[in-house]
Amino acid sequence: FVRMTDQYDHYWSYLYAGLYMKQIEAQWRKAGFPIDGDVAVLSTLYNIGFANSVPKANPQVGGAAIEIGTKTYSFGGLAADFYNSGLLTDIFPR
Repeated sequence: FVRMTDQYDHYWSYLYAGLYMKQIEAQWRKAGFPIDGDVAVLSTLYNIGFANSVPKANPQVGGAAIEIGTKTYSFGGLAADFYNSGLLTDIFPR
């Protein structure tokens, strides 16, 4: 827990997030519904947790509601918008 919450060393929290995403992709691929690289769906599943990850043919984007100004976004949708914006790719290359 201490490694995951170290505010000066984010390595372990990034590693955990990456491994979690790979596990979600493997779970869905094994069930016959590959979602590899689908940022919106992967972000949604990250947000709602592995226990709620139920592979199906038509996964929906969602997750927690995030209000910005007068507009409400879903966690998964906002994550995909940010990823697709290309912002911070100089720091976090794809």
